[in-house]
Amino acid sequence: MDAVRVDATRESDIAALFERVGEFDHLVYTANGAPRPQPIAGVDIDQARRGLDVYLWGVVASVKHAVTRIRAGGTIALTSGMMAVRPTPGGALGAAGAAAIEGLVRGLAVELAPVRVNAVRPGTVRTPMYDAIPEAQREAMFAQLAEGTLTGRVSEPEQIAAAHLYLMGNPYVTGTVLAVDGGSVLK
Repeated sequence: MDAVRVDATRESDIAALFERVGEFDHLVYTANGAPRPQPIAGVDIDQARRGLDVYLWGVVASVKHAVTRIRAGGTIALTSGMMAVRPTPGGALGAAGAAAIEGLVRGLAVELAPVRVNAVRPGTVRTPMYDAIPEAQREAMFAQLAEGTLTGRVSEPEQIAAAHLYLMGNPYVTGTVLAVDGGSVLK
C-alpha cells in the first residue's frame, strides 16, 4: 500500500480510505492539527475547532472506520504530545487535545480489547513541520529545546517510528502512553 493523503476533517474521506485499504494489521495516526499556541483570550474558536477536528475527531473517525478491518493481533497507535503533561503558555488547547487523545487511548483499549490501543507521546521531533523557519533560527531553536531534555537532544522521526514499532510488536502492551521525549518532562 502506498501512502495516501486524506483530509482528516472529512469522515467520508476517511471511510473511503479504509474501504480502499481493506483488512490490515496496524493503524498509526499521526496527523497534527493541534491549535497554534496563543493566549486563550485571542483564540479564534472556528480555527481552533478545525485544528481539533484533525487532532481529535480525525482520530475518532479513523478508529471508527478501522476497527472492523483490523486483523486479529492488530494494533492501533495514536499520537499525543508532551503538552498533555507539560503545557506551555498559550498552549491550553493543544494540551487539551493531547490529553483527550491519551484518555481516548485508555477508553479504546478497554472497549476494543483484544485489539491493542496505545499512544506515543513525542517531545520535539525534527521534522519538515519546522522547515518554514529559516535554518539558522530553526537550529538555534532545536539547540535550546535540546537543553530542556535529559538526553541533550531533540528526537528524529526514526526514534518515534521505533516507539510505534515497539507498541505494534509487544503483545502485552495496551492502554499505554509511551513517552519519547528525551526525559524533558523530568527536567
